Amino acid sequence: MDRNDAWWGYNYPKNMDKHHLPKLGVAQTIPEMRVFYDDKGAFCFNNVRVSGILCEDQGLSYFLMGILNSRVVDFVFRRRAKPKERRPSGAYFEANKQYIAPLPIPQTSDKDKKRVAAMARELEKLHTTRRETILAIDKRLASGQMLSTPYPPKWLWADVGDVPHWSARNNQGLKGRALTAWAKQVCDEKLATHLATIGDAMSFGSTMCAAISDGEMRFYVRDRCIISGVYVTEELAPLILAQWRQIARDTFVSETVNAARVVEWLLDLKTTENRALIAQIHKLNEDLEATEARIKTTERALDDLAYELYGLAEDERRMVEGDTRPRWEARIPSPPALPSS
Repeated sequence: MDRNDAWWGYNYPKNMDKHHLPKLGVAQTIPEMRVFYDDKGAFCFNNVRVSGILCEDQGLSYFLMGILNSRVVDFVFRRRAKPKERRPSGAYFEANKQYIAPLPIPQTSDKDKKRVAAMARELEKLHTTRRETILAIDKRLASGQMLSTPYPPKWLWADVGDVPHWSARNNQGLKGRALTAWAKQVCDEKLATHLATIGDAMSFGSTMCAAISDGEMRFYVRDRCIISGVYVTEELAPLILAQWRQIARDTFVSETVNAARVVEWLLDLKTTENRALIAQIHKLNEDLEATEARIKTTERALDDLAYELYGLAEDERRMVEGDTRPRWEARIPSPPALPSS
């Protein structure tokens, strides 16, 4: 075993002489294939948490990143890799060398390698833009000019009512604390009915998204609408939509993310009297939608090209496309088209 006198080599140097090199990286626990390219060798990877992949020909790095992130390779990976933790309908997987190294890489022409690499570069730029736009939105939502104004459940469902509403409808002759307790129980029962309906639509690993059309707010779990018929003013719409999308973004159904938690988040809203702030959030939302649309289009093109390079038959493509991903069924979920008014 080699020794090293430097402070980081008190035991043995491992791969310290390689971390400065351009390399692909992948976390060791992932729900699907997610490979990034450290083109400047700016990061040192911890081999327990992040694995590095060196390319003998650096010109192939973007090609390899694109292929490894394609849907077809992810399909193969999740059938070879060891589940890290099992769930009724999903799992995280170990992405160490024994599961990454055997993944098939298509033998193809330089022209096709350049096509894949170009798409991978474009997706890298688009995802960077998406991340920066999200940070800009989050910064504004966290501004000191935003005021916390949580909404009651009756804002989503009028039939839930509140204590004064049901107290006024008491026909049992109740008074005082007994009346208040009864009215609160009715509210809780009405709310529980709605939560149970939402719970039936939620399955582990499902992603979420929010949408608005003609002033109507909707919230989806996968492709099922769990909140609808919430109408807001034209001025408040972009502000509420930004917050609902902030909740949905990178969130998925789990043991802790259930119907009650999601509804609690949807009601925990902020407002502001600063019209400039609302306008900025609205513009950033539009920019984010445009970027995500371009990401979807480019990812679709990359997946189709990958099918072609692997020589998949039509039935094999349908098998891959019909596969349910454990957490991210779509890289960026979107709601079904809303009915026209």
